[in-house]
Amino acid sequence: LLAGSALLALGMLASTATDSQLVSYLLALFCSLAIVLLTRLLPSVVPAEWAPTLFSVDPTRRTDDFAIGLLDTANVVYFIAITVGLLWLTMLAAGRRFGTRLSAGTSIRTGLEVIGVAVAVIATIALFDLGDLRSSYDLTRTRAYALDESTIDLLEGLDGEEGSWSIHLLAVESENDAIVLRQVDEVLERFDEASERLDAERIDPLDPESLQAFDDLLQRLREVYRDEVPL
Repeated sequence: LLAGSALLALGMLASTATDSQLVSYLLALFCSLAIVLLTRLLPSVVPAEWAPTLFSVDPTRRTDDFAIGLLDTANVVYFIAITVGLLWLTMLAAGRRFGTRLSAGTSIRTGLEVIGVAVAVIATIALFDLGDLRSSYDLTRTRAYALDESTIDLLEGLDGEEGSWSIHLLAVESENDAIVLRQVDEVLERFDEASERLDAERIDPLDPESLQAFDDLLQRLREVYRDEVPL
């Protein structure tokens, strides 16, 4: 429903640019496909620190949480903000096209409104993506992502300093189903949240963004098992 409302709003905005229903449909379709493709291709060519930002723009990654039974407030706000922003731009575009002749001052004001809408949408999404305002709810019937009480007691009872325990799961993203990996990431996140002494993460050895974490893991394994495994 949320993703569909955003796509419908995009279609309405596209329809203000042409009188043809077919052209407006194709325009909205290619715009949505371009967004998905760019957010999946650009992370491999841009600096690694930009990858999480690009991933957060991809609407298909946002719907993955709903597919596995998770209600994430950041995803809800994302689609609502996109829908409202696109509808506002549709109103502005329709006013320019079907309204009276616009003066230079009106054009400047319209341009500022477009910029203001874009900034407001981006700021709202970014604000709710932060940890303090973001909440995730397990809506699966089996409570698949809720840790058992005995597991929580075990994690909370770990001895040592912060980060002295770790779980590293190696998985190549291109060889595994995206939904399954998202489920794995959610469980690892619950483990990580249960104890400050435990760091849990998934590492893709073929992902440039994860190369440093993979190298660090190999170095730690060499140090721990240097007497047992010949180098």
